[in-house]
Amino acid sequence: MKPCTTVFFFILAAALGFQAGIVCGFAEPLDCCFSYTSWIKCSNIVYYFYTSGTCIKPGIIFVTKKRNQICANPSDLKVQKCIKSLKQSS
Repeated sequence: MKPCTTVFFFILAAALGFQAGIVCGFAEPLDCCFSYTSWIKCSNIVYYFYTSGTCIKPGIIFVTKKRNQICANPSDLKVQKCIKSLKQSS
């Protein structure tokens, strides 16, 4: 292989490897909670999802009507009530 082709090949392989890591679901900082909120108004919540299992802290991310994301402690009783309410309404 020519040197130019070899360099191009390694750059392409690195770029594809990076994309594969994102697609395969490696935890990104956006998917993890680093702190929890104590304020949750269930009526403003549209949906929720659990943080990745690879995050340092377990968490629930609530998404509001205005598309804001709120990190919450999954063991908090208020959080569990909001989740139950969302499950019943869907």
